[in-house]
Amino acid sequence: MSIAAILLALAAPNFSAMLQRQAVASNVESFLADLKLARTEAIKRGVPVELCPVDSPVTTPPTCMSEADAGAEDWAAEGWMVIDANGTVIKRHQIGMGVGRISFNPATGQKSFLFTPNGIIAGAGFGSDLLITARDSSQTAAQQITCVNTTGRARVIKGASTCTD
Repeated sequence: MSIAAILLALAAPNFSAMLQRQAVASNVESFLADLKLARTEAIKRGVPVELCPVDSPVTTPPTCMSEADAGAEDWAAEGWMVIDANGTVIKRHQIGMGVGRISFNPATGQKSFLFTPNGIIAGAGFGSDLLITARDSSQTAAQQITCVNTTGRARVIKGASTCTD
């Protein structure tokens, strides 16, 4: 019995780290899917579609956070949504447990991803870093950065803090 307790005590920290890595990875995958969805819907509907942070994705109707509210340190504290220019909410995403912070480092000062009907992100020279970290800040191995270019193409770098790492 005591051997099982010792083994459990040794495995618990690793299990916690694994859960945090999984939470970060899950939210990164959701973000990438929603980024693709926003681009596809802009092309399909023929109107601009935006992926933006929201204070609360469960409120009705959710609204995009203003640029003043969506700070770089905590871009999407609660989640994000995909919404078209007509105000139709296409999808909402609530951030899951285990994610500590989603910070945003846009090259142009934009705080959201607005796709034009031709599938390009609005804003000249747009490029951004979206850093998703674990709730436990000591888990740097769990953090992932999503680098998005003008066409909306994204790439993910695990364990990095900027797109140039």
